[in-house]
Amino acid sequence: MVRVLIATLLVAVLGPAGPTSAQTEADLRNAFEGKSLAPKRDMPGTKEGVEINIQGKPPVNTADWTRDLRRYGVAIEAGRPALITLIKVKGKVIEFHFEGGGASPSTCRSQAAVATKSTRELELELKAQKTSDERMEQDKLIQDRELRDATAKKENDAVIQACTERAATERKNGGSRFNIRYPANPTATDLTPDAFRKALADFIDFAPGSATTTLAQASIPSEAEAQAKRLVVMIKGKLDGEDTIGAGVLFGAGQDRLYVATANHVVRRGPGEATDVMVMLQWLPGEWVPARVLASVDAKADLAVLVVPGLRDLSFESAWFAEGRLGGVPQRGDEVNFLGYGNGEAWHSLAKPDAVSAPASESIRFQSAFLAQGDSGGALVNAQWQIIGLNLSDQQGGGAAIPIARVLARAREWGYPVDIR
Repeated sequence: MVRVLIATLLVAVLGPAGPTSAQTEADLRNAFEGKSLAPKRDMPGTKEGVEINIQGKPPVNTADWTRDLRRYGVAIEAGRPALITLIKVKGKVIEFHFEGGGASPSTCRSQAAVATKSTRELELELKAQKTSDERMEQDKLIQDRELRDATAKKENDAVIQACTERAATERKNGGSRFNIRYPANPTATDLTPDAFRKALADFIDFAPGSATTTLAQASIPSEAEAQAKRLVVMIKGKLDGEDTIGAGVLFGAGQDRLYVATANHVVRRGPGEATDVMVMLQWLPGEWVPARVLASVDAKADLAVLVVPGLRDLSFESAWFAEGRLGGVPQRGDEVNFLGYGNGEAWHSLAKPDAVSAPASESIRFQSAFLAQGDSGGALVNAQWQIIGLNLSDQQGGGAAIPIARVLARAREWGYPVDIR
């Protein structure tokens, strides 16, 4: 009776007890830990993770995200299901760990010491008049010291290289994390699994692999969709003094370059050729990098090629060209979608697929009321998000694309590396 009375008085004075941090954290952990969820963008290999300001506009700093992808590499690719290993509530921040939560930064410093001059070498260096034997002795001492320096530097370089490679492997295999920041300590309502799914829907696929293979039914980006988007670039530049926008398809890499196929009319108009050409790569969101229009052109097919220099600095992975990225010739009535830069919307595509109206060896025709200026040069994809063509259309109505096999055959004729398959 006394305990009941005390409890009643405490409720009266303090109000009903709310859920503790541990309880709300436990709800999230029970709902998500041990599940395989997929980030919708590439995640950097660092325990610093990606900061999400839940009420920010925008909620993430794209420049910081891109910087960390460059600095630490990609630990978890967009669309790849990854095990959730820990959810931790820390005041205003919730840590959401994928596959370990990210590796600690490793520092690989030079340990090589410069060989010092011996007492004898210093004596000979200070001696004004030297005999022939002394000069030979001095030269030999200098050569020996320089050899010791070169050997130490070589050994040190090997140690640094091994350390760098080990750190890169640790980052790639160490997972990543989201740090989700609230303006105040999140309430129990904020931390219900349903509220959490809604708040993070732009960043996490909470049901990877649950979508069916048809585009009409796929409401959540799949791994195949993420892989297709990684091979499509956004393009902008100046053409005859006006802005031009479009898209392109990555098809090869070599000589520290990426090669991109696009519609010729995106980069040429009559004798005029686009200048100030820039491309945006899907795994470097929000960042534009310089590109150049190459001389190869098939005006009849409306096909051109761009080159993006500096491959080593672009965090590109050759595995993205892996087997299965290309689809076969479609049939009449097959569902198709496109990925372009329509109306300046990066990776513009459809919520509901279009249908092929007339497949042929020279072109693929389809009906679409949603093509927009900027979609030219992008990828036409099938229901499995395999690339089947290069889009030539940016006007509503009848769409047309060059079959991807024809695009790649032309690229080989021009002598460019073709790695996509």
